[in-house]
Amino acid sequence: MVSADLLGQFPDNNIAESTQRIPGVSIERDQGEGRYVTVRGAPKEYTTVSIDGVPLANPDAASRGVELDTIPSDVIAALEVTKALTPDMDGDAIAGNINIRTQSALDREGLTLRASLAGGKYQLGDGENQRYNATVGNRFGAEQNIGVLVSGSISRQGRFTDNVETLYQAGGGGFRPTEVQIKDYEGVRTRKGLTGRFDYRINPDHLLTFVASDSNFEDREFRDNLIIALDNFAAGSGETTGQARATFDKELRERTYDKTIRTYNL
Repeated sequence: MVSADLLGQFPDNNIAESTQRIPGVSIERDQGEGRYVTVRGAPKEYTTVSIDGVPLANPDAASRGVELDTIPSDVIAALEVTKALTPDMDGDAIAGNINIRTQSALDREGLTLRASLAGGKYQLGDGENQRYNATVGNRFGAEQNIGVLVSGSISRQGRFTDNVETLYQAGGGGFRPTEVQIKDYEGVRTRKGLTGRFDYRINPDHLLTFVASDSNFEDREFRDNLIIALDNFAAGSGETTGQARATFDKELRERTYDKTIRTYNL
Protein backbone atom coordinates (compact mmCIF):
# COMPACT_ATOMS: atom_id res chain seq x y z
CA MET A 1 0.00 0.00 0.00
CA VAL A 2 1.15 3.53 -0.79
CA SER A 3 -0.36 6.33 1.32
CA ALA A 4 -1.12 9.89 0.24
CA ASP A 5 1.67 11.22 2.48
CA LEU A 6 4.18 9.04 0.63
CA LEU A 7 2.73 9.93 -2.77
CA GLY A 8 3.28 13.60 -2.00
CA GLN A 9 7.03 12.99 -1.85
CA PHE A 10 7.20 11.95 -5.51
CA PRO A 11 6.50 13.96 -8.68
CA ASP A 12 3.95 11.45 -10.00
CA ASN A 13 1.41 12.95 -12.39
CA ASN A 14 -1.17 10.16 -12.23
CA ILE A 15 -2.21 6.95 -10.51
CA ALA A 16 -0.33 4.72 -12.95
CA GLU A 17 3.01 6.30 -12.08
CA SER A 18 2.26 6.06 -8.36
CA THR A 19 1.73 2.29 -8.48
CA GLN A 20 5.26 1.68 -9.76
CA ARG A 21 6.48 2.37 -6.21
CA ILE A 22 4.99 -0.98 -5.15
CA PRO A 23 7.08 -4.17 -5.58
CA GLY A 24 5.81 -6.52 -8.29
CA VAL A 25 4.05 -3.73 -10.19
CA SER A 26 5.22 -2.25 -13.49
CA ILE A 27 3.70 0.27 -15.88
CA GLU A 28 3.34 0.82 -19.61
CA ARG A 29 4.16 4.33 -20.78
CA ASP A 30 2.87 6.63 -23.48
CA GLN A 31 5.43 9.26 -24.53
CA GLY A 32 7.25 8.83 -21.24
CA GLU A 33 4.17 9.03 -19.01
CA GLY A 34 2.64 6.01 -17.26
CA ARG A 35 -0.71 4.80 -18.58
CA TYR A 36 -1.36 1.09 -17.93
CA VAL A 37 -0.46 -1.00 -14.88
CA THR A 38 0.64 -4.63 -14.91
CA VAL A 39 0.91 -6.85 -11.83
CA ARG A 40 3.33 -9.80 -11.60
CA GLY A 41 4.29 -9.39 -15.27
CA ALA A 42 0.85 -10.39 -16.56
CA PRO A 43 -0.90 -8.45 -19.36
CA LYS A 44 -2.71 -5.30 -18.27
CA GLU A 45 -6.09 -6.87 -19.10
CA TYR A 46 -5.60 -9.35 -16.23
CA THR A 47 -5.53 -6.62 -13.56
CA THR A 48 -8.75 -5.09 -12.24
CA VAL A 49 -9.12 -1.62 -10.73
CA SER A 50 -11.58 -0.49 -8.08
CA ILE A 51 -12.40 2.68 -6.15
CA ASP A 52 -13.14 2.03 -2.48
CA GLY A 53 -13.81 -1.59 -3.41
CA VAL A 54 -16.23 -0.83 -6.27
CA PRO A 55 -15.02 -2.11 -9.69
CA LEU A 56 -13.98 0.58 -12.15
CA ALA A 57 -14.88 0.17 -15.82
CA ASN A 58 -12.60 1.19 -18.66
CA PRO A 59 -13.89 4.02 -20.90
CA ASP A 60 -11.98 2.46 -23.83
CA ALA A 61 -14.13 -0.30 -25.33
CA ALA A 62 -11.17 -1.76 -27.24
CA SER A 63 -9.32 -2.98 -24.15
CA ARG A 64 -10.09 -4.33 -20.69
CA GLY A 65 -7.05 -2.60 -19.22
CA VAL A 66 -7.92 0.60 -17.36
CA GLU A 67 -6.04 3.73 -18.42
CA LEU A 68 -4.95 5.08 -15.06
CA ASP A 69 -3.27 8.17 -16.48
CA THR A 70 -6.70 9.83 -16.31
CA ILE A 71 -6.82 10.01 -12.50
CA PRO A 72 -4.48 12.50 -10.74
CA SER A 73 -2.45 11.18 -7.83
CA ASP A 74 -3.27 14.25 -5.71
CA VAL A 75 -6.92 13.40 -4.96
CA ILE A 76 -6.57 9.95 -3.35
CA ALA A 77 -5.82 8.70 0.16
CA ALA A 78 -3.92 5.51 -0.67
CA LEU A 79 -3.26 2.81 -3.26
CA GLU A 80 -3.76 -0.84 -2.32
CA VAL A 81 -2.44 -3.64 -4.53
CA THR A 82 -3.68 -7.18 -3.90
CA LYS A 83 -1.71 -9.85 -5.78
CA ALA A 84 -3.71 -12.80 -4.41
CA LEU A 85 -7.47 -12.30 -4.22
CA THR A 86 -9.15 -12.75 -0.86
CA PRO A 87 -12.59 -14.40 -0.36
CA ASP A 88 -14.33 -11.02 -0.03
CA MET A 89 -13.20 -9.89 -3.50
CA ASP A 90 -14.66 -10.56 -6.94
CA GLY A 91 -12.98 -13.41 -8.79
CA ASP A 92 -12.41 -11.51 -12.04
CA ALA A 93 -8.74 -10.62 -11.56
CA ILE A 94 -6.12 -13.11 -12.71
CA ALA A 95 -3.04 -11.01 -11.93
CA GLY A 96 -4.35 -8.89 -9.07
CA ASN A 97 -6.42 -5.89 -8.05
CA ILE A 98 -5.59 -2.22 -7.57
CA ASN A 99 -7.88 -0.44 -5.12
CA ILE A 100 -7.93 3.36 -5.03
CA ARG A 101 -8.93 4.66 -1.60
CA THR A 102 -10.46 8.12 -1.49
CA GLN A 103 -9.79 10.63 1.27
CA SER A 104 -12.17 10.87 4.22
CA ALA A 105 -12.67 13.68 6.71
CA LEU A 106 -13.10 11.07 9.47
CA ASP A 107 -9.47 10.00 9.03
CA ARG A 108 -8.31 13.21 10.73
CA GLU A 109 -9.33 15.22 13.75
CA GLY A 110 -11.05 18.55 13.11
CA LEU A 111 -10.54 20.68 10.02
CA THR A 112 -8.53 19.35 7.08
CA LEU A 113 -6.97 21.96 4.83
CA ARG A 114 -4.17 21.24 2.40
CA ALA A 115 -3.01 22.94 -0.80
CA SER A 116 0.05 22.94 -3.02
CA LEU A 117 1.26 24.35 -6.30
CA ALA A 118 4.27 23.62 -8.46
CA GLY A 119 5.68 24.89 -11.71
CA GLY A 120 8.64 24.48 -13.99
CA LYS A 121 9.84 24.06 -17.55
CA TYR A 122 11.09 21.13 -19.56
CA GLN A 123 14.54 21.52 -21.03
CA LEU A 124 13.43 19.88 -24.28
CA GLY A 125 11.01 22.16 -26.12
CA ASP A 126 10.78 24.68 -23.27
CA GLY A 127 7.33 23.36 -22.32
CA GLU A 128 5.68 24.51 -19.10
CA ASN A 129 4.73 22.16 -16.27
CA GLN A 130 2.10 23.38 -13.80
CA ARG A 131 0.32 21.54 -10.97
CA TYR A 132 -2.27 22.80 -8.48
CA ASN A 133 -4.26 20.85 -5.90
CA ALA A 134 -6.31 21.58 -2.80
CA THR A 135 -8.21 19.58 -0.18
CA VAL A 136 -10.69 20.84 2.39
CA GLY A 137 -12.77 18.83 4.83
CA ASN A 138 -14.25 18.88 8.31
CA ARG A 139 -16.12 16.81 10.86
CA PHE A 140 -19.57 17.74 12.12
CA GLY A 141 -22.16 16.60 14.63
CA ALA A 142 -22.27 16.37 18.40
CA GLU A 143 -20.23 13.17 18.25
CA GLN A 144 -18.09 14.33 15.32
CA ASN A 145 -19.40 11.34 13.35
CA ILE A 146 -20.19 13.21 10.12
CA GLY A 147 -17.44 14.04 7.66
CA VAL A 148 -17.43 16.04 4.43
CA LEU A 149 -14.35 16.39 2.25
CA VAL A 150 -13.68 17.81 -1.22
CA SER A 151 -10.41 17.47 -3.11
CA GLY A 152 -9.46 18.93 -6.49
CA SER A 153 -6.43 18.89 -8.75
CA ILE A 154 -5.39 20.33 -12.10
CA SER A 155 -2.14 19.98 -14.03
CA ARG A 156 -0.92 21.18 -17.39
CA GLN A 157 2.15 19.94 -19.24
CA GLY A 158 3.65 21.30 -22.44
CA ARG A 159 5.49 18.42 -24.09
CA PHE A 160 7.88 18.27 -27.04
CA THR A 161 9.42 15.08 -28.44
CA ASP A 162 11.20 14.16 -31.64
CA ASN A 163 12.47 10.99 -33.24
CA VAL A 164 13.96 9.68 -36.49
CA GLU A 165 12.79 6.40 -38.03
CA THR A 166 14.63 4.65 -40.87
CA LEU A 167 13.28 1.76 -42.94
CA TYR A 168 15.65 -0.71 -44.60
CA GLN A 169 15.24 -3.30 -47.34
CA ALA A 170 17.37 -6.38 -47.92
CA GLY A 171 19.07 -6.67 -51.28
CA GLY A 172 22.43 -6.80 -53.00
CA GLY A 173 24.02 -8.79 -50.21
CA GLY A 174 23.06 -6.30 -47.53
CA PHE A 175 20.50 -3.76 -46.38
CA ARG A 176 19.74 -0.42 -47.98
CA PRO A 177 17.68 2.47 -46.59
CA THR A 178 14.37 3.06 -48.36
CA GLU A 179 12.70 5.68 -46.19
CA VAL A 180 13.58 8.14 -43.43
CA GLN A 181 10.92 9.83 -41.28
CA ILE A 182 11.79 12.83 -39.11
CA LYS A 183 8.98 13.44 -36.62
CA ASP A 184 8.43 16.34 -34.25
CA TYR A 185 5.63 16.17 -31.67
CA GLU A 186 4.36 19.21 -29.80
CA GLY A 187 1.43 18.97 -27.42
CA VAL A 188 -0.25 19.93 -24.18
CA ARG A 189 -1.60 17.45 -21.66
CA THR A 190 -4.22 18.68 -19.20
CA ARG A 191 -5.43 16.57 -16.29
CA LYS A 192 -8.29 17.55 -13.95
CA GLY A 193 -9.69 15.69 -10.97
CA LEU A 194 -12.44 16.41 -8.44
CA THR A 195 -13.53 14.12 -5.61
CA GLY A 196 -16.16 14.63 -2.93
CA ARG A 197 -16.92 12.30 -0.02
CA PHE A 198 -19.62 12.25 2.66
CA ASP A 199 -19.30 9.93 5.68
CA TYR A 200 -21.78 9.20 8.45
CA ARG A 201 -20.59 6.87 11.19
CA ILE A 202 -23.72 5.25 12.63
CA ASN A 203 -21.79 3.29 15.25
CA PRO A 204 -18.27 1.86 15.57
CA ASP A 205 -19.22 -1.07 13.30
CA HIS A 206 -21.32 0.69 10.65
CA LEU A 207 -20.37 3.51 8.28
CA LEU A 208 -22.48 5.11 5.55
CA THR A 209 -20.41 6.61 2.71
CA PHE A 210 -21.15 8.41 -0.54
CA VAL A 211 -18.29 9.20 -2.93
CA ALA A 212 -18.46 11.10 -6.23
CA SER A 213 -15.42 11.60 -8.43
CA ASP A 214 -14.74 13.06 -11.85
CA SER A 215 -11.39 12.82 -13.65
CA ASN A 216 -10.64 14.19 -17.10
CA PHE A 217 -7.57 13.82 -19.29
CA GLU A 218 -7.04 15.81 -22.49
CA ASP A 219 -4.08 15.36 -24.83
CA ARG A 220 -3.75 17.91 -27.64
CA GLU A 221 -0.96 17.02 -30.04
CA PHE A 222 0.51 18.48 -33.24
CA ARG A 223 2.79 16.27 -35.35
CA ASP A 224 5.18 17.50 -38.03
CA ASN A 225 6.44 14.57 -40.11
CA LEU A 226 9.03 14.87 -42.90
CA ILE A 227 9.17 11.72 -45.05
CA ILE A 228 12.21 11.13 -47.25
CA ALA A 229 11.77 8.24 -49.70
CA LEU A 230 14.99 6.90 -51.25
CA ASP A 231 14.93 5.20 -54.67
CA ASN A 232 17.57 3.63 -56.93
CA PHE A 233 20.19 3.39 -54.21
CA ALA A 234 23.46 2.15 -55.72
CA ALA A 235 26.78 1.50 -54.03
CA GLY A 236 29.92 -0.16 -55.22
CA SER A 237 31.29 -3.39 -53.81
CA GLY A 238 32.70 -2.88 -50.32
CA GLU A 239 31.40 0.70 -50.12
CA THR A 240 29.08 2.07 -47.46
CA THR A 241 27.96 5.12 -49.42
CA GLY A 242 26.18 5.45 -52.73
CA GLN A 243 23.77 7.48 -54.80
CA ALA A 244 20.00 7.65 -54.49
CA ARG A 245 17.05 9.71 -55.68
CA ALA A 246 15.06 11.23 -52.81
CA THR A 247 11.40 12.26 -52.68
CA PHE A 248 10.30 14.59 -49.89
CA ASP A 249 6.79 14.58 -48.41
CA LYS A 250 5.46 16.69 -45.56
CA GLU A 251 2.66 15.53 -43.24
CA LEU A 252 1.00 17.73 -40.62
CA ARG A 253 -1.51 16.28 -38.17
CA GLU A 254 -3.39 17.71 -35.22
CA ARG A 255 -5.45 15.57 -32.86
CA THR A 256 -7.20 15.83 -29.51
CA TYR A 257 -7.59 12.82 -27.23
CA ASP A 258 -10.14 13.33 -24.47
CA LYS A 259 -11.38 10.84 -21.88
CA THR A 260 -13.30 11.05 -18.61
CA ILE A 261 -13.79 8.64 -15.70
CA ARG A 262 -16.79 9.53 -13.53
CA THR A 263 -17.92 7.40 -10.58
CA TYR A 264 -20.60 7.47 -7.88
CA ASN A 265 -20.27 5.06 -4.97
CA LEU A 266 -22.70 4.52 -2.10
